[in-house]
Amino acid sequence: MPSIEERPCTPPPAAQEATVGSADGTSVTHMSSGKLQPHIPSPVKPPQIAVTHLRKDIAATEEAKSTDFDSAFFENHLRPCPPDLYEALRVKNTVQQQINALQSITSQESTMYGLLVSLFNQISYAIYNSRKGDFKERLKLYHPFLFLDHHSCPLAHFPRSAWSSPDLPDVIGVFQQDSGKEASTRGFELHHDGTFRGVPYHRVETIIEAKLQRDARTQASSCLYKVQQARPDRPAMYGLSVRVRGFQLLYASPLGVKASEPTPWTELRKLCAFVYSMYDPPPRHILYDHSISWNEGSRLGPSTWTFDAAGFTYANARLVFIGYPWGRRTSILRVKRSNHPALMSKDSFVDKSRRFLEATLLALIHADGDIPGAVRLISHEDVKSDEEVVSFTNEATGEIKTRRRLVLADTGVQLEHAKSVNDLLKAIMTSSKQRRVLHRDMSIFNILMYPTNAASPPRWLPSFPPLIDEILAGERQDPAARTARCLLIDFDHGARLRASNEVKQVPKTLKYRTGTPMYIARATMPLLSDRARAMYVRLHGQSRYDKYNDDPTKGTFHGGVPAKGAEIRATARKMQFYHRWEYDAESVFWTMYSILLRVRPQNGNETRQSVTALLTDWGNLKAHAIPEEDLQITDVRDAILSRRQDVWPLSFQVVMEDVAYLLLDIAQQVAPSYAIMETPPPHDDHLHEAMQRLILEYLVKHEDDPIPLTPGVLREVVNKDGEGGRTRGTMTTTQTKGTGGSKRPRNEDEDPARISKRNIGVALEEPPALVGQWDGIVLAEEGENEEAAAAA
Repeated sequence: MPSIEERPCTPPPAAQEATVGSADGTSVTHMSSGKLQPHIPSPVKPPQIAVTHLRKDIAATEEAKSTDFDSAFFENHLRPCPPDLYEALRVKNTVQQQINALQSITSQESTMYGLLVSLFNQISYAIYNSRKGDFKERLKLYHPFLFLDHHSCPLAHFPRSAWSSPDLPDVIGVFQQDSGKEASTRGFELHHDGTFRGVPYHRVETIIEAKLQRDARTQASSCLYKVQQARPDRPAMYGLSVRVRGFQLLYASPLGVKASEPTPWTELRKLCAFVYSMYDPPPRHILYDHSISWNEGSRLGPSTWTFDAAGFTYANARLVFIGYPWGRRTSILRVKRSNHPALMSKDSFVDKSRRFLEATLLALIHADGDIPGAVRLISHEDVKSDEEVVSFTNEATGEIKTRRRLVLADTGVQLEHAKSVNDLLKAIMTSSKQRRVLHRDMSIFNILMYPTNAASPPRWLPSFPPLIDEILAGERQDPAARTARCLLIDFDHGARLRASNEVKQVPKTLKYRTGTPMYIARATMPLLSDRARAMYVRLHGQSRYDKYNDDPTKGTFHGGVPAKGAEIRATARKMQFYHRWEYDAESVFWTMYSILLRVRPQNGNETRQSVTALLTDWGNLKAHAIPEEDLQITDVRDAILSRRQDVWPLSFQVVMEDVAYLLLDIAQQVAPSYAIMETPPPHDDHLHEAMQRLILEYLVKHEDDPIPLTPGVLREVVNKDGEGGRTRGTMTTTQTKGTGGSKRPRNEDEDPARISKRNIGVALEEPPALVGQWDGIVLAEEGENEEAAAAA
């Protein structure tokens, strides 16, 4: 672990004076802890989008809409308002008048907003001003909740501003600010129509959506979804859907979204409980994680973040990845430091019953010395907020999701920021080396390049195989000076490797599919030319080169012997999927294909044919999905693997023709079904070796022709209708999720080496299956293409 001199030790924000207005117009002076609303100047520019596509974003509102009502919502998720306080509100004439006015509205939906603001501000101020100092100190509440009409203007400073249509919530709840200076606006900015505008997402504490008759639950959930993405300090949040006839409450947490039954306005006690619970939530409902707080560089401007980890405080952190907020809730922060390289932190809610957590796997990878190309760990811990572990329990299943925080010593940039094709291939080649752990989620997001190390000097493992730059140079570097071309991150789905001959029986937990669907895994061993072979042998040795080669007299494929006709089909029908070593290699291939398909050469030109073929290929890649168990579907990627040799260059610009043929050569290695061979390949990393040989051959041949790229600029994949490429020309396959795996076409004339490859594999020690896969958004800073955000 780095010394304290290498770690930022920024003190927490200083407390601030604030004056708050009460319901009767009096004011109270108190101190802010700086946890909920610190103001630290920051030089960081507003983040701009780098890569956007979150499939779960599209489904999020549908999930909320279909959520079953919780008939015991008020008992399970709210804390009742104290009886004396509720009674004072119940008999208050203005409260009842506003409720009556809401119920009488028949048109002009906008007339609801002012009434809602007035109603909830009365309840909020009454609650805040009735509570004593020790109550506020215990809950770190130094300002009351203030409700604002924000329906005319979008919220500001979402971390990925170019993403979708902006959110215009009807009413928002915020912490009141600076009321002594600007009593009329409570520290916020008025729009010309009398509503408020420009409130940043990181200031929003709750949202209210109102409709006359229609259900506003979907709209409220959609807005909650994005607010929680923008707020890593808010593990859970309340929301409200309002209609003339009544209201519904929402509670969103890493366990999902809970909704109350439709409730009439006569249930004032439950309405008061909603506001009271924002101040004082019931047990096990953690609304705030006080280990992390936002900082504004300017009033109502974009935010950076300050967080605590393992006894240290890290400041000026910027969100670079935001994940699905109603699941693992992964968020990645990049800490920019003036005197040391940047580092990363990763927060996610994990099920600790898993056999392997990411920190355990990273410790295993680097146990005997730092392994080049794999992210290294500075610290890891269960996150505590005010001495309480931040966790959520599903009472029905007993599942406990606990927030884990990892501080990582290395950063990198996304593959799309490659400066040349050769740089990109060197990174891909390095990523395909074995590192004791099967990654199981190789993707564009998890293979980075141009890595930088925050902790120095690394204690590189001297026995790690030669890196590509060493092979090309013809000599090994000093271990302290070794530099990997890639950085593998996000080992959440990883598993410890064991050789295929070590275990007799496949554990049940191995029979599951994980990973990002587009990149989930899918020929004789290539022989190198004289020059490439000389480079290989100089550092690897002749014995290694010979041990992977096939014997032409025995008709082997990677040392294995294919099964015959009927035996293949019988074996394929009985197979159960679990993750094999070559599946990581295949995922690397799909990652490699995807990024090389999209990068833009500096000297390239598009044609109508190349654009059409690009849209078709990208549509096939995006359409691939993890199938449900026993579901018969089409594996759309077969359209790529099975096409004619002369078709491969059509999807690429002319300058990339040799790259297309390299991908063809690797595809021919990836396609065979090694799992059902009569005699399997003797070396578990056989496919990794084949891919590395082919990439080495290309790099040697094109040493003086690197094909310069335009970093951060990709070829467009939107057609004239504004949609991504459509799927065409696919082959029918049988695919199942869970115990079945993905089986290749069972045609009578099928090559015996190409049937049903994903069903029998090397034994692993791994965590239980993860349903679905992580999804998220990678963000980049404006003007920082070479320091683009890393996803995890």
